[in-house]
Amino acid sequence: MAGEPGHGSRTAPARAAEELKAPKRVRTYRFTETAARDLEHITQWLTQPGSGPRAHERLRRLSRAIRALVDAPCQWPPGEHSGTRELPCEGHRVIYRIDPDTGDNTTAGTITVLRVFGPGQARSL
Repeated sequence: MAGEPGHGSRTAPARAAEELKAPKRVRTYRFTETAARDLEHITQWLTQPGSGPRAHERLRRLSRAIRALVDAPCQWPPGEHSGTRELPCEGHRVIYRIDPDTGDNTTAGTITVLRVFGPGQARSL
């Protein structure tokens, strides 16, 4: 009978315990030179004199969202360009690639941030 021990079904606590024991995948991310320049320009814009605390908080949220990609890279939908995904955050669009992109957060590979576009900016790679 399904749900009983020994019949191929595990209880929720048993599954949770197995997940805790399973080794976590160490995923990394990197930036292309273009993406690094994009972020530098965004940083300069949002931290210029007189920009205020809201601009600084916007930058913190954008940075936090990019770092969070390592935990759930497949959360965001495919992008306009083949093989990419897009993370929308604070009016910006982070265009990235996962290698391999398995569609599953537990098996997806390395993240490469290709570009970070500002609000209203044309999105060409």
